[in-house]
Amino acid sequence: MTFQFRLYLYLLPFGMSFLRSVIRALKLGQLLARKFDLYGKLTSSIDDKDLLHGYIDGVVQCAYAARKFQNGLNSLNSLVRKSSTSFYYDQPEPTIADYFVFEAYTAARDYCRKLLPDEEDYQSLVKLKQMMRERPALANYFSKGLLFRCFTGSPKDSEYMARLATTF
Repeated sequence: MTFQFRLYLYLLPFGMSFLRSVIRALKLGQLLARKFDLYGKLTSSIDDKDLLHGYIDGVVQCAYAARKFQNGLNSLNSLVRKSSTSFYYDQPEPTIADYFVFEAYTAARDYCRKLLPDEEDYQSLVKLKQMMRERPALANYFSKGLLFRCFTGSPKDSEYMARLATTF
């Protein structure tokens, strides 16, 4: 069963517009990653461009799924912990995967703490969050209070959040 189909089955009660927005976000994220070279550089541990793109895409999809399942954030935490840098797959700069995980971790922390790994076990995600918040554009964004508290972008966002709160 594909990731998109499982996502579809889970989100069906929330409405098709939400599902479409999630899939569009993944595709748009991948398009922007290609355009702005956010797939990272080849390293001694990963010397194949297609393989690197596949790994990064896998982390991006897992970051979206992590909004629903605690194991998703556990897996992302242990994966970033294995990197020799603060970013995924030994990258010196953040990739699209780091941005998606940053967003998933922040959403879980703000909206559903049950999705977070055990506190002593998610220090790699906390470190990633700190590194991402130090990025000049993100630091500017947060310092000006531009964070828009909206989870889905839908006019029914408050309904979705209430339903998620009762589910989790």
